[in-house]
Amino acid sequence: MAVSEDAVKLKLDGVIGLSGWVAKGMHVIKDAAKLPAGEWIVYPLGSLVVVRQAGTSGVRGFLRGHSNDVSCLCVSKDGTRLASGQRSQQGVAADVIVWDLVEACEAALAGETCSEKVIVHRLRQHKGAVAAVSMNCEDALLAT
Repeated sequence: MAVSEDAVKLKLDGVIGLSGWVAKGMHVIKDAAKLPAGEWIVYPLGSLVVVRQAGTSGVRGFLRGHSNDVSCLCVSKDGTRLASGQRSQQGVAADVIVWDLVEACEAALAGETCSEKVIVHRLRQHKGAVAAVSMNCEDALLAT
């Protein structure tokens, strides 16, 4: 169905839910010196990743970039990067995205939309699904 020229793009304002089937999908980030304003919670919701300031109802950001459900997440040891993988149909590309978590949290605090500027890398080698993502203890390597 074609989109009308006068169609208005809706802004995502809130969410209810959590993709609970993602193993180790919810991360609470504490004591990350480079993140603004305290603890942050990161979790998948469909094809989005939600970045939310702990203890608040309104400070949240939505990381958009996946074309299908997020299947796995990991946060770097220093709390500045987030990697997420997605599911896809067999034989179809399933992306891994590395996000700048500092930029995402700052955008959430400012009430701004998290855009392409928070994407650090997009990896397109996987076909079908990404089962897991993990960073080494120096945050120098990403395994998928």
